[in-house]
Amino acid sequence: MSRQRVLVTGSSGLIGSEAVRYFDQQGAEVVGIDNNMR
Repeated sequence: MSRQRVLVTGSSGLIGSEAVRYFDQQGAEVVGIDNNMR
């Protein structure tokens, strides 16, 4: 069985970083994209 792939936009933000952490803990392959414009 293949791992689930997840794309998270805004991965450096508050919600995006929590989403990355959650999906990683679930065993998914996570790709995060952010423009880092803070």
